[in-house]
Amino acid sequence: MNKRYLRQSIIIIGLLFTLTGCEPSESSEEKAAITQFHTQLTAAQYHDIYINSSSSFKDATSEKDLTTFLEQAKSHLGSYNDDSTGFYKKSTTVKTNGPSITRLYYHSSFAKYASVEEVFSFEETDDGITLAGYHYEASTDKPLELAEEKIVIAQFRTQLAASQYHEIYTATSSTFKDKISEEDLTKVLEKSKSDLGSYNSESAKIYKRRVLFSTKPSIPSLNRLNYRSSFSRYPSVEEEFTFEETENGVKLAGYGYTALPQ
Repeated sequence: MNKRYLRQSIIIIGLLFTLTGCEPSESSEEKAAITQFHTQLTAAQYHDIYINSSSSFKDATSEKDLTTFLEQAKSHLGSYNDDSTGFYKKSTTVKTNGPSITRLYYHSSFAKYASVEEVFSFEETDDGITLAGYHYEASTDKPLELAEEKIVIAQFRTQLAASQYHEIYTATSSTFKDKISEEDLTKVLEKSKSDLGSYNSESAKIYKRRVLFSTKPSIPSLNRLNYRSSFSRYPSVEEEFTFEETENGVKLAGYGYTALPQ
């Protein structure tokens, strides 16, 4: 079965030919640069990442474009799991009209994806190495849940079972409340409870997550998680939870389900 990937990249390299070593290894300088990148990405220090990148990278990529890309990468992947990076390949691109580019490949883990391939490109200068590109592929068949998302879902299930529709509505995001009234949400939740019956505890298994990016400041980016679950009236139900990340934490921004015929 072919794996599906979510791919993001921002990299500026003109290739001539590439040399790949049989037994690749990282230099201490490369390790330090990658550690610094992960630290700055986690802290949203996008300006610092841009300032420390190579001159050729800056010539081809604006700070605004890099910032947008890194914001999406952070939202997409979640926080980096410290010391999860596993180095596995290194190649050097030699050019006749510019500096050589070294590309390092890693298997890493982030909060939202257990399997992420990261590729770092470095330009060798007289002052040392500088970042010349970054690329990643997140394997969508290994999605993960954030602890905060698990808590919100568990609370939702408890409140739904107790018919606490007002409490569910109160805990949703402001953008969700702008689109749907409490009365309409109550009707939807009453119908879902009637259709599905009671949730079978611990049956939900996540199988996909997506990020719905927005370039408009007034429209937040959303995280959408899909589960296969079991209820008393339907043993096979596909559920979809949508979350908005706010200053006050993760808020429910949508819920949907499809009950599969028995």
